[in-house]
Amino acid sequence: MNTSNLISKFSTATLLAIMLIFINTSASQLLAQDTTDLDPFNTVKIMGLIDVELIKGEEEKIVVRAFGDDADKLSIKQQNKTLKISTIRSLVIDQDLDIMVKVYYRDLEALFTAGGADVELREAVATEEFYARAGSGSELYLEINADKLDLQAAEGAHLTVRGTAGKLRAGANTGGILDGHRLVAQNGRLRAGTGGEVSATVEEELSAKANTGGIVRYAGDPKIQIGTILGGEVKRLAGNR
Repeated sequence: MNTSNLISKFSTATLLAIMLIFINTSASQLLAQDTTDLDPFNTVKIMGLIDVELIKGEEEKIVVRAFGDDADKLSIKQQNKTLKISTIRSLVIDQDLDIMVKVYYRDLEALFTAGGADVELREAVATEEFYARAGSGSELYLEINADKLDLQAAEGAHLTVRGTAGKLRAGANTGGILDGHRLVAQNGRLRAGTGGEVSATVEEELSAKANTGGIVRYAGDPKIQIGTILGGEVKRLAGNR
């Protein structure tokens, strides 16, 4: 065999090997989607660097879209009527995860987010009572119409809410922000501490307390009780009517 033929065969084999590596690498980056039916639930807990949409549906199910093997880094568990969605504990700090989740529910009463999760409630929820807590750097977007509404933002989380409430309990601490300037309550109890900020519109009666650099902002013209210590502030929202 002459030298030129040997070089030609070697080049062809090398090219084929490179093409196989490229194909395998590209395949690993393809978007995969998986749908799983769920048992009935009314509470959802979400933790980790994942994007989640909650959607009102006719049946409970979860749709996961992920690139490559990212879906393998997601944990989905149900216990009683609680659905828990999280990234695997050792991978919570992985900034490269590309996971999108849609959760379809029939009934929703409580929602918890943490670990940098980005969560949105797609439609307004109408219910007698609802509880939501955003913690540890997560972002939560809600529209709620409830007789009783209890909201908390903590540890640098950002909770944005709109809607209505008969009785509102809302608090923010340790740098959490609870943005309720588009939330209207008849009666409210607002608390802010340790750099937290909370805002809402209250129509009738308001108890507002702030401490340790916390800020309570309110709109409306309620009968108000104010308490501030250690640099806490209670303020009217700009443009308050």
